Amino acid sequence: MDLSIFLARIIGIVYVVVGLSVFLNAKYYQKLLPEVVKNTIWMLTMGLIGLVVCFIWVLKHNVWEGWPLLITLFGWIGLVKSAYMLLFPEWTKRMNLAFMKWVHVRAWWGGVGLFVGLLFSYFGFFA
Repeated sequence: MDLSIFLARIIGIVYVVVGLSVFLNAKYYQKLLPEVVKNTIWMLTMGLIGLVVCFIWVLKHNVWEGWPLLITLFGWIGLVKSAYMLLFPEWTKRMNLAFMKWVHVRAWWGGVGLFVGLLFSYFGFFA
């Protein structure tokens, strides 16, 4: 199986599940996520895991044409985000907490996650 299809399937299913979860359980995540962001060890752990996973991702999948370009972009975005979490932890915490205060944004991000998941699922399973 082609690496692009493999990654599209993984990203698709994960984003569909997480997007639906955030969309359907916004109040739960409204309470949970600020606690996660305030917890320094969780932020450090997520930053380290994200940095390693996304670094491997961009090393193994560096395709800049066609729909697989989206997979490469997601890897680079994750790599930059993870680096920011480690390099600027206080700034990242402040931005995340400020962003989470907007109730409509949480439901909107659930919808965006669902859309992204369906898009990648289409490319991974049907295209």
